[in-house]
Formats: sequence, C-alpha cells, structure tokens
Amino acid sequence: MKALQSLNYIPKVLLHTFFPNGCVCCGKRLNEGISVCLSCEYNLSISGFQKQEYNPMEKKLWGRAQIEKATCPYILHKDSSVQKIIHAFKYQHQTDLAKFIGDKIYFHLKQYADFTDCDYILPVPMHPKKQKARGFNQAEEIARHLSKRSEIKMRNDILLKSSNIKTQTKKARWQRWLSTSSSYAVQNPQELSGKSILLVDDVFTTGATIDVLANLIHEHTNCKIYVATFAMTGSIRA
Repeated sequence: MKALQSLNYIPKVLLHTFFPNGCVCCGKRLNEGISVCLSCEYNLSISGFQKQEYNPMEKKLWGRAQIEKATCPYILHKDSSVQKIIHAFKYQHQTDLAKFIGDKIYFHLKQYADFTDCDYILPVPMHPKKQKARGFNQAEEIARHLSKRSEIKMRNDILLKSSNIKTQTKKARWQRWLSTSSSYAVQNPQELSGKSILLVDDVFTTGATIDVLANLIHEHTNCKIYVATFAMTGSIRA
C-alpha cells in the first residue's frame, strides 16, 4: 500500500517515462504508440465549426484581424479530456501527442476546401529561451506532423518571437494584446506575397496572438491567412 501511495509523489513526466502506454486522459493501459483511448477520444468535446457559416473562433477575430477562415476540431473546457491532452503535451513533455493532435486537425480541415489549397503552414513561434527551457515548441511539433499529413510545406523560418514574455493563460484579451503586439517579427515577408498560409497553434483563447501575427504579416506583404488550432477555450456559444 505504501508503495502505491508513493506513486502520487512521482512527477507525471517520470511516470510517463517508465509507464508510457497509458491514456493521458483516464490512465487506461494502451498499446504502444497510442496516447488516448477510444472511449476518451469519443467523448472529446467537438466544436462542430465546419457546419457553421461563421464560427465563434472567427467572430472573436472580427474587426481585429483580416482572416479568411479560422477553425478547430474541439472545445476546451476546464478539467476536460481536451485540457488533459494539451497539458500532457505541453507540460509533461509527451511530444508523441503531436501526432494525435495533428491528425485531428488534419481530418477536421479536410472538411473545408479552402484549407487544402494553402501554400505554407506557419507555426506560432516561441522565444528561443522558452523553447530551450521546454525542449520544444508545441505549435511547431503540431505543424510538422500536419505538414507530413497534408503535404503542405511547413515554414518555421518566417515568424519569429522577438521578446520573451511570461505565460498569458490568465490574462484578459486586452492585456494579451498589449504584451504581444511588439513581441513578434517577420523575416523574408516577400516569400509570402500572393500565397495562402495556414497559421497553426495548439489552443485559441482570446485570439490576441493570432490578431497580432495576422496584422504583422499584412503590414509586410499581401497574402491570405487561415488559422487552425486543436481547440478553442470556452463554450461553442461564445
């Protein structure tokens, strides 16, 4: 009994190292290479955005950024399986989840004609210091797998994070906008001229980051911008 209780004190990242084949949502034992069990996958909160002319994600960007279309397959609620997947991916270094997330975005995007015509996939950048500390950029890992699936080239050399700011998960939208408005840069923008690009991130919260990046890109070049994430926080009525 004491041995079992002691497992509660072992960091989850170590548990994943020694017992890697458990569902990240419920802990159910799984075959190697599978991260989410079928039951938990079935119960993920689907957005249904592909059935809406203007979805809540796009409405949040109205009047703020010139976006052709924005979408995601899931809605993230507190303590939900979607949140557990994102948390395991970002903070427990379960980078194998990039394949699961990338697949879900890919199959969601296949329901739209526009997204399949994009020329480049651009991951939302992370500051080099933060990326070094975490070991990876979650948006880039998702974009890399999405690129393999869709055969659309990923470009991680155009958008740069020029300043390192603290996590913004608890900030209001206007606070996020103020702190991100001068923290990104675009290099070789001429390579995006006349192109259709897909901005990719893990979660869409207030839209501040997408807002800033889209406007920054449009300041430097003329192109069409699409947005895709794994999930959007809140309610589908938001």
